[in-house]
Amino acid sequence: TLLHHLVFFLGLITSVCLCHGFSATSSSSSSATTLAESIDQKNNILILDHLNINHEKGRHDWVTAFYIDFLQCAWDPRKMENVKAGSKTVWANIGAQQFHLPEGKPEAQVLEGVVTLVYPKLEALLERYKGRQVASALKGSHFDVNVEGNGCLLVTDPWGTRFRLVEGDESERDSRGCQPGDQSEGLAMKDLTIFVKKDANLNGIGRFY
Repeated sequence: TLLHHLVFFLGLITSVCLCHGFSATSSSSSSATTLAESIDQKNNILILDHLNINHEKGRHDWVTAFYIDFLQCAWDPRKMENVKAGSKTVWANIGAQQFHLPEGKPEAQVLEGVVTLVYPKLEALLERYKGRQVASALKGSHFDVNVEGNGCLLVTDPWGTRFRLVEGDESERDSRGCQPGDQSEGLAMKDLTIFVKKDANLNGIGRFY
């Protein structure tokens, strides 16, 4: 039984935590501390930069159909060589966050949890789900979209990882900077919920990170 949830909320960056080309527009440690505490008194995570999840080797077509055509993430130009080649690792940006998508060996990785993404509106995603392009490209995969009672979308990626899509305004987009390349339709990767076993060594995990 998966009783414990580890929820990693998007927090704030400081001047010593710049990674993967994220360009900061503010690095005040005092303001970062104040705002981080207002988000979660027990949270000391400064920024959710990226989620690394392997895709099935040889299925760049599914990666493109899901992350670019459906989610409307933006390719990171630093990995465009691999995008054009249709192999190896690619990066897909959403707001200031990224998906790092290496090839599996050969299987895809399925996250034991839920990824929450924020969009200005969800209607366009529903229209893309109903359209022929995405449905045809992802035929035979686990791709699915369901509307939850609160209006959010519960999305399953081609290999079984679950995403929760919610609406938000521009304040959800990180004002401190952005990843290089085109702007995504989505505003942010808001949080990750990771399911762990009841007897998991959470203290050990915390010490590692």
